Amino acid sequence: MRAKLGFTALVLAASLGSFAQAAAPHSTYSETRKCPVVAERPDEFIRECSGPGGVTAILHYVEGKLGIFYMPVMKDKDVPLEHMIELSTSASYPYGAKLEWRVNGKTACAAVLRTYLPAGERLVVHDLSNGERLGLVRTNKEAQTLADRACSQRQTSPALTPVVASAASTQTPTAMPAPEGAQNLQEALSKGTERFDKTYIQTGISGVQDDVTECYAALKPQGPLDALAECAALDLRAKMVDRAMTRNMPDLAQPFFSERQVHGRILAAADQLAGGQAAAGALFAEIGLEANMSGSQPENPAPRGEDKAQAASSVFDFSK
Repeated sequence: MRAKLGFTALVLAASLGSFAQAAAPHSTYSETRKCPVVAERPDEFIRECSGPGGVTAILHYVEGKLGIFYMPVMKDKDVPLEHMIELSTSASYPYGAKLEWRVNGKTACAAVLRTYLPAGERLVVHDLSNGERLGLVRTNKEAQTLADRACSQRQTSPALTPVVASAASTQTPTAMPAPEGAQNLQEALSKGTERFDKTYIQTGISGVQDDVTECYAALKPQGPLDALAECAALDLRAKMVDRAMTRNMPDLAQPFFSERQVHGRILAAADQLAGGQAAAGALFAEIGLEANMSGSQPENPAPRGEDKAQAASSVFDFSK
């Protein structure tokens, strides 16, 4: 019996050791110069770098300052002016050639980017669970320590599974069938984002407005969820870029891409799914949108190319 118990303890210890090893964060990298430029004007440009688990880094250079933002965790946050990094006037580029993602499993839990301050090079570390900047440090070791501390806080301890389950715990809840196309949701969202990048670079925001209108018009009643997801991603990305680019010139903002108009279009299209907005729950969860069962038509939809521009606040509020 004692020998058997000792063998069991060894197996348990080995299993726990394997779990700890598997849970250790590792790094993947994005080459920042290869990340697409999604918006540009004199002395300002925005690059977007896609990371593991659906996270996106937005690197926004403007007039000697750098803003680093991570979506979707920071999508509803106002970013104060002091969080823009003042760059050295001798820097040849706002940030380093690689963006490091610290990854647990398939999800990025922290990010590290080199940048160039008047006081010298620094590594900027962000916690991707909340978008918080953890520090501006000098060495790779310091950066990894901060990043891995954030990653360890997101880990959950392994639960012990009881050998004998109660009758209640073995019952499988009845699930509603997912709408057609739900399994391709992430792929469709990525496709919508890529569609925006291509159209915006070729035609600007006015061409994107036409593309958004055509995308929704092509949706079929009771069609697949992934078709709606592509239109929603295209629409939301346009809203974000338009607001970011016109923050200092609100009279140039496109009312077609106001939050009310964009959300209204998505909700109205969701009404046409089999099962209505309830069937679009997975999409709403991904894009942070709440269903509006009482009515979802956008108020006063904007005709293409004919509306007088109106003021719109920036998705990133640098005035605070």
